[in-house]
Amino acid sequence: MSNTLNVAAISIDTHWGAPADNLAILGRCLDILDPETDLVVVPELFSTGFASDPDALAELAESNGGGTMHTVMQLARRYNTAIAGSFIARSGNHIYNRGFFIEPSGEET
Repeated sequence: MSNTLNVAAISIDTHWGAPADNLAILGRCLDILDPETDLVVVPELFSTGFASDPDALAELAESNGGGTMHTVMQLARRYNTAIAGSFIARSGNHIYNRGFFIEPSGEET
């Protein structure tokens, strides 16, 4: 077991309001990532970009088990790396900038 933690901070040119595009970009970045990477950190709100307008936030928000989290969990498993970041989440009538940490197994912690 190595005592070294290999971390990659991925900066992407986020396409505002386009989660599918941004998740595809993340996948392409992971394709060329060093396979020894233990943790990938993505930008805040990487899947949609930032919004301050309440109507835009409501439109972009997704459930905690929505497409962003589902895809990130798949990517973590496929590339055997932990992934940390945040996305716009909806819980009931509330909207959050929800942080996440997904283990290489694809499990959320």
